[in-house]
Parts: sequence; C-alpha cells; structure tokens
Amino acid sequence: MCKVLIFGGTTEGRHLAEYCSAKKIPAYVSVVSGYGKELLKEDLYIKPLMGAMDAEQMKEFLIKQEIELVVDATHPYARTATENIRLACRETGVLFLRFLRTIGEEEEEGREKRFPTVEEAVKWLEGTTGNIFVTTGSKELSVFAGSKLLRERIYARVLPSSAVVEMCESLGMKGRQLICMQGPFSAELNLAMLRETKAAYLVTKETGKVGGFEEKREAARRCGIPMVVIGRPREEGTDPEQIYSQLSRFSLLGTPQERRRVLLVGIGPGASRLMTEEAREAIRSSDFLLGAPRMLLAAAQYLKEELGQERLPEMREAYLEQQVEEELRLHTGWQQAVVLYSGDSGFYSGTKKMAGMLEQQGYEFRILPGISSVSYFASRLGISWEDGTLETAHGREFDVTKALEEGKRKLFLLTGGKNSVGELCLRLTEGEFGQVKVTVGENLSYPEE
Repeated sequence: MCKVLIFGGTTEGRHLAEYCSAKKIPAYVSVVSGYGKELLKEDLYIKPLMGAMDAEQMKEFLIKQEIELVVDATHPYARTATENIRLACRETGVLFLRFLRTIGEEEEEGREKRFPTVEEAVKWLEGTTGNIFVTTGSKELSVFAGSKLLRERIYARVLPSSAVVEMCESLGMKGRQLICMQGPFSAELNLAMLRETKAAYLVTKETGKVGGFEEKREAARRCGIPMVVIGRPREEGTDPEQIYSQLSRFSLLGTPQERRRVLLVGIGPGASRLMTEEAREAIRSSDFLLGAPRMLLAAAQYLKEELGQERLPEMREAYLEQQVEEELRLHTGWQQAVVLYSGDSGFYSGTKKMAGMLEQQGYEFRILPGISSVSYFASRLGISWEDGTLETAHGREFDVTKALEEGKRKLFLLTGGKNSVGELCLRLTEGEFGQVKVTVGENLSYPEE
C-alpha cells in the first residue's frame, strides 16, 4: 500500500520518483499539469496524480489513503502550494518534509540585478532598452506581457505544452517570441538562445543548481549581458539526504511483497487446448494456484493429462479480493502465485478489483489475457462480433427488452444466477420480442458443448 505522497512538478520531484521506483517504494506523485505527468515514469511503484488540490482536498486524500509521509518538492516559488501541504499535514498528523533546494553561489558583483518580486523587476526593465530573454516560466509572463513597454521586447522560454502556448498567445505573445523546450539546458544552449534572440538581458528566478541557475549565469557572462534575478523566498526545509533516508523506510526490497509475484490469468473458455501458451507457462511455473473450482480443475487437468505431472502446486479455492488477499498473506513458501479467471481477464472479469487490491498491498503483478467467451462463441456461430453489443446479466440486473427497443440488432449477453437463459427468454416473450432469434452457448469448448 502506498504510504508516501510526493508533491512534485520539479526536477527534484522527478528524482525522488526515480529513487522510489529503483528502491521499490510505493508512492503517489502529485503534479499539477498533464505535461508534468508525462515526465514521470509510471510503473508498479509510482502512481501519478494530476491536478491541483487545496488544503481540504489534501487532508481528505491523506486520511483516505492512510499516508504516513509527505515530501513537498514543489517549486520554491509555489508558496501557496507549500502552505496548503504543510497545513494538511499538520491537521492530519502526517510527517511533513520540505525538500530544501541547494542555493547557488552569491551574485557576481556588477553582473546581476536582484529584485524580490517580478513586478519590481519589470518596473526596472521598463527603463532599459534591448531584447529581454525571460526564463521564469509561463506563470509570470502575464506581468511582463502586461507592460506595453516590454511586450514587444520579450522572448520567453516555456514548456512545450499546447496549454502553455495558448496561454502565452492570449497574452499577446507572438510565435516568434516563444521558445518551447524542456530543460535542463547547458550553458552552451543558453548562450545560443541569447545570441539568437539578440538579448540584452536574461531574466531568471534564483532556481539553484538543480534549476540550471549556474548554466544561465555562465551563458550571460559569456554573452556579456547582465542577469535580472528574481530572488526566491528563504525557507526552512530538510536536507535531501535526510529525505532519502526517510523514504527508504518504506522500501519493499527484501520483503515478501517484493520477492513474490502474482499473475492474473485468463484461461479462455475452459478447455486446456484453448489456453494461451503464456497462460500454460504461468500455470506450469506457479507454486500457488487460486481460483474458482472450475478454473482450478482445468489447470489440474492440464498439468496431469497433458504434462503427466503428478505433483501439483498448492491449490486453494479463492477468487474474491478478500479471499485472495488472505491466502497470499497466510501462506508462505511461494514466490509466484496465479489467480485463474475464465475467458479473457479484461472482459467482465474480476481482475480489475483484484489488481487494485494487489496494487494497494504492494505486490508485483501482471495480467495475462485469454480468449473471451464472446470471441469463441462468435467463431462457433461463424459470425463476426465487431458490430455486436456486449453486455452482462451475470450477477446484475439487465433490461434485455430495453436494449432491443434501442435498436441493438446483435446482442451478446453473459448470463448467470437468477438471470438464466430461460428467464431472459420469458422476459423477451412478455415484452413482445418473442420473435427474436436467441442462440445459446453453454459449456463452451468442453466435450458437452
């Protein structure tokens, strides 16, 4: 289960996510934009969250997910976000760590103009001449573009996102004024951009070493132009080494969850000859099989009749999430467990809920698809199913007459429980659809098909 929440959107946030992935630390990583999510490498351990949250939403998430550690790796200038995160953690009792970004070297005398706010920097620049290369990001551009004296002089480097470009254009920025790229940038690349834009000033935030501050400073020095620096707020935080140490407490390395793997396997209609080779290999290499009786029987028959295997892996009747979770937890000595499902694991299957449970418990797992009953049934009827409507009445209510009234001409319907074929045909007759042709597939793929 994920006990760690990282608020990212920065280089440090990505580094923390990569560390968690490498050390097998399940963690949620919250980013504001879709572009920030794209930069994350989502895997078994990293679960990206997209969209801004206020303090109340953060509190709800911390409580619901039972988070134990929050790392704030948002940008140093994102003061509101940090205040909300700190407040949510304080009110829920969750450990809060603020990632302290390394500050760059002190300003070079005569080469840098420093201002506490963007507004003051803009006011000073209005008294100058020449092009301005702005690297503060898209959020502050409205202040620069809002100045009639600066709007035509600005060249801005922003993230390569369509939403960002649209926002810049709404501020009156022309395409030639935008450089859409994702960092980090070397001093040489910064220098090339300064020369290409004929910049007289380079505007930046005090982003520190990770944010490429020194590379910008070097480029400005070599170009012979001053830097306009927006000083970042001084803040208290935690040393990165201490943060990595705290994160390591949640690593699954060396634990039963890390060593074990669970495969969720669709075995097809039922007959072993219709199992995929991938499913057969999973059953052969498993030392713990779980599933409903019919699925376990199919696996046992395959191992005995086709392989002549006398010693079978441990088998337990369990197919609901709580049942499987308990079996996996209580039984020892297994490294690979297989949970068997009929048909295809992605078609009205229990794999969706099961995958959620395994994810929460921190187990490594894979889903292996099988031949769906619909695919097999259509092939036996000699028809295509690409134009059919797929529905299920197995364990749920389904109004078959309503579906026909809506004009569905070819309906594939899974039945079961109280919704037997006879019951459905009765409903059709009572609903004045007695003339509809019904073809029933039962015991598909078995000798008694």
